[in-house]
Amino acid sequence: ISGTNAHVILEEPPADDEDDLLDPPACDADGTATGPLPLVISARGGAALRAQAERMLTFLAERPEVPLADIGHSLATTRAS
Repeated sequence: ISGTNAHVILEEPPADDEDDLLDPPACDADGTATGPLPLVISARGGAALRAQAERMLTFLAERPEVPLADIGHSLATTRAS
């Protein structure tokens, strides 16, 4: 058995402003998103994912007054238990 040793020094990554990650996307004065806007949906399988997407499409069609930035922010930062 040899006496080889290895050493690793681990450090924390540079601190990011974590609050920026939870802020809604940038919007114009009227609430219109000014860039790409993800609408995050998930499900256990393909059929369930398609059903979730259909429900999202219906929700969006029935509520055109709700800013997409608000919906995208809520979908990305909240989750039902």
